[in-house]
Amino acid sequence: MKGRLVRYGRVFFNHKLTPSDSQETKGSFTGFARTVLNDGGSIQGTLSGVWKRGGPNFRIYSLDDAIGIEDQNYVDITVDIVTKKGSLKLFNLYEHW
Repeated sequence: MKGRLVRYGRVFFNHKLTPSDSQETKGSFTGFARTVLNDGGSIQGTLSGVWKRGGPNFRIYSLDDAIGIEDQNYVDITVDIVTKKGSLKLFNLYEHW
């Protein structure tokens, strides 16, 4: 997926989903993200968490750790794989500490 976040600029990320049940309706994941900041710089981050699926709709709960900066984030993602649309809510853990 890709999108724009005010704090991080343009963000590109992927998730490798691993199911934990035979119906593949829930599980865990790992992933990677990279941003292109408004000033031209870049930030990378590792992603991990859990997911749940209902039909074509996925809900992903992620804990993200930026590489090289202090930021750690909780991210709540919803994705419809049929329409290829989704939304993302990001919460910086240090702002809510």
